[in-house]
Amino acid sequence: MMPLEHKIPMIPGPKGAYSFTRRKVGKKLWGPKLEFDLSDPYCHETKFPYEPLHDEHLFEFFSRPINQKCLLKADLITDGMDVKCSLRDYNGYRKYLRQVHADRIKRELRRRDRLFVERTALRFAEDQARKEAERYNSQLFGKEKEVVWEIFSDEKEMYLHLKHTLFISQYPFLEYKYIIINKICFIVNSD
Repeated sequence: MMPLEHKIPMIPGPKGAYSFTRRKVGKKLWGPKLEFDLSDPYCHETKFPYEPLHDEHLFEFFSRPINQKCLLKADLITDGMDVKCSLRDYNGYRKYLRQVHADRIKRELRRRDRLFVERTALRFAEDQARKEAERYNSQLFGKEKEVVWEIFSDEKEMYLHLKHTLFISQYPFLEYKYIIINKICFIVNSD
């Protein structure tokens, strides 16, 4: 089996020895665009021409026995209702399928990278919050509670300042740290 990035060469042979088909009658060739893509804005690489045999709204018309006989006689379809095409159209369709496949792989890799970064940052924020909580708990036994409350209020002011600088909007995982700090402050105040 040839990879999708290679074109199938023209092999000389008798007429009717082989035929290229893409899909059956009434089945769409081109899927919907899944994402905004500027790599080919004028559709020079992949052309999307209208092909009546692949129009799903004309399937009933082409599936009538009399029309099937005409299509078979004109050598436009195979006995299995597959639409025949030229080698150029077939290679263009393979190129389109490769682009769709590569686009899906790129999107999945980007999604995995984003998840990895978010998980790493969340893990880091949780570790930092845990270490700070342990440090404050150890300070709580040696100092008065008001001193600890002043430290927390300073950290809350720092958080509010960061939020105004759009840092939190870019990294929403830092919200968890603020929630943990608020819970600890509530526990300190309730004692």
